[in-house]
Amino acid sequence: MKLVKFSNVLLIVVTLTLFFACKKDKINIIEPEIDPGKPAETMPGNILLRKTIHYNKFRDGIGGPLMSDTLIYNEKDQLIKVEHVNILSKIVYTFSYNENGSLSTVRSKSTLAEGYTNIYSLKYNKGLLDSITWVSDIPNDSADGDHVIINPTRNDQGQVTTVKYTLYSKTNSSVYSAQFDFLWTPSNNLASMQGRTYDYTADDVQRTTFPSVQNNHANIGLSRLPAGYLFLLALRENGLSYQNAMEPYLFTTYLYTSAKNVFNDGTGRLYNRNTRSNEELIKYVDYENKATFDQNGVLKTFNYFENNIYPVWDMVGIEFFYEQKK
Repeated sequence: MKLVKFSNVLLIVVTLTLFFACKKDKINIIEPEIDPGKPAETMPGNILLRKTIHYNKFRDGIGGPLMSDTLIYNEKDQLIKVEHVNILSKIVYTFSYNENGSLSTVRSKSTLAEGYTNIYSLKYNKGLLDSITWVSDIPNDSADGDHVIINPTRNDQGQVTTVKYTLYSKTNSSVYSAQFDFLWTPSNNLASMQGRTYDYTADDVQRTTFPSVQNNHANIGLSRLPAGYLFLLALRENGLSYQNAMEPYLFTTYLYTSAKNVFNDGTGRLYNRNTRSNEELIKYVDYENKATFDQNGVLKTFNYFENNIYPVWDMVGIEFFYEQKK
């Protein structure tokens, strides 16, 4: 009897020991830390960005692909073509450059049957962006011949303070306008950017963005992307569309200002006033920019989030793929 009891006790002790050992292992499991890498001040010279994948947190899940880009370069390592694929169509972007290497024209052509070509022409004054002219060839459309001219103005320090969008009809008369406004700190950081629409009959819509002046490593990696691709990212925000100029998008802001703190975390303020009912709506939202890098300081991912409300962007994340020069 004692032997049986001892055996039973021994079995219980062993069972409990194994149970608590397993439980302890589960509690104390430590996931390995993945070093995101440290951002380099300059991107390594022996690599080129070859592919990107965009994804949307809300629409496709954080890992769900929304669209992809393939980047093609010339012998001078200038980006000359981007082949863009999404679930609906394929769009080809082509880029040309001035003798000094500055971006001259950007063309986009859709493969959709009703697709048309957009042409963006960039002009400079003393090396600084002076204007962008946007024209489209829309077959059988009443707006064919319309064009948009985008003009930045600068302060005495050469910083962009205002960017105005004007839609001209084929008769060259102004029919719509909108603008961005930029404020700067004494230490040359961007204090705020505001988008405003004009000629609205029902609503006065504005959005003001206040980036932090504290350093965010996302700025380093994104500022090292090819100039043509940064322009494309601004286009993709619809920031170059006069209809959407009330949104001071980040890539569009960087296109105009090259401010080092554009991609820092910050706060947005959306202001909407109905001019008929005189009702006002002001909503504040915090946003954050996250970037990861590999061990060589090469940008791997970039994510943009707004808290509490859906983000202003359709795309909230980008994954970057590089390869060594051949």
